[in-house]
Amino acid sequence: MAQKNNTWEGWGISSAADPTFPWWKGPSPSIIPYEPISAKVAMTPGSSAALSTYPQQIAKLQEEITELREKLTQIEKYIHPDEQPIIQLRDISHARAKKEIVNYFKAHHGENLDQYDISCALNIDMETVFDVFEELTKEGQIREV
Repeated sequence: MAQKNNTWEGWGISSAADPTFPWWKGPSPSIIPYEPISAKVAMTPGSSAALSTYPQQIAKLQEEITELREKLTQIEKYIHPDEQPIIQLRDISHARAKKEIVNYFKAHHGENLDQYDISCALNIDMETVFDVFEELTKEGQIREV
């Protein structure tokens, strides 16, 4: 705002009415110059100039959304570090559980897997997983490390 006749334009405040105005010392605060859109390109909704920028704007917004989701996930982990994921357990037979666990070991050969890893990955209750582990250990198909 520029000072004109002891009144700051647009604010309707007179420096005569308030001797402490302006409240800052020194020159008036810098004002960012306003450049009307018409000086660049007319961007009326539906115009070809406006429509041509939509894909870039959408892509940028999608990137920002992805970044925000990642940050939110990190914040949630920070806020609730001890929360365990909710596992939807399946009701399957012992034989089928054993077959799936053996296949999981084959698919993850060389990895150190425990009962919890298997239970979470295959959505099988821990009791069944413990029983199958014990059985596979006795059969020599897996071993404890």
